[in-house]
Amino acid sequence: MRSAWQTAAVLMMILSTDRTFDPVHTTRRLFTAGELAAVVGVIVIALFLTVFLAVSRRAKGKEAACLGSLANIARAAELYSAGSDGYLPTIKSGNLPDVKLFSDLLGTHGAAEGDWLCPAGDMSPGQINSGNGKLLHYGMNDFGYGAVDDCPLNYEPSLSGVRIESLAEPEAIVFIADARPDESPEDVGTAERHSDAWPLISLAEERHGDGYNALYLGGAARWQANVPNHRDWTCRKTKLHDCKAEGQNHEH
Repeated sequence: MRSAWQTAAVLMMILSTDRTFDPVHTTRRLFTAGELAAVVGVIVIALFLTVFLAVSRRAKGKEAACLGSLANIARAAELYSAGSDGYLPTIKSGNLPDVKLFSDLLGTHGAAEGDWLCPAGDMSPGQINSGNGKLLHYGMNDFGYGAVDDCPLNYEPSLSGVRIESLAEPEAIVFIADARPDESPEDVGTAERHSDAWPLISLAEERHGDGYNALYLGGAARWQANVPNHRDWTCRKTKLHDCKAEGQNHEH
């Protein structure tokens, strides 16, 4: 199949050749205004398609690289959990200048420094608002309980330092996702806990098209559309409470 540029070249040759066949002489004539406009139009369309496809391929490449980084982080988290009696790392601990982020803890289990930088992320933000000043493009789920139809006692308030076996369907819970480095990038969702606000704080919801990449506790990494999906972020417990029987209400 001809490319757009090849089609434009063929069209120019046809238009520039007189359609009266002469076996001895081949006569050529100048373009008419209409023919010239047609050729220019084809070239413009070809140029647009070339640029569009190049930009699309570049964006897809960045998205694939981002998912690859999340897969590396997933392997590091699995090793960390296996060596920590099934617990996840704390999001942040210690005081300056000795603040340790979850990314530092996972870094000791194979998550390279470059894995925390998304190719589509801002490499030189106006400010870096992580706890220890390190540039991060991914944050850990700190949402906990929010816009769901159950009592808060049935949810962990955060994934920070949680034992995985205490969670119901951990593979359905977002562990790490695209985050903005200028808004507490080490955690995603703190300010919206117990609310139906969206997007969640720090979530970089437009880094990959109109959406973001997320790593789930089960190890799956995938793109998510920028629509409210609080249930993927809630940390439901395995052992549930009967809030009404225990005299608990939904106030929190």
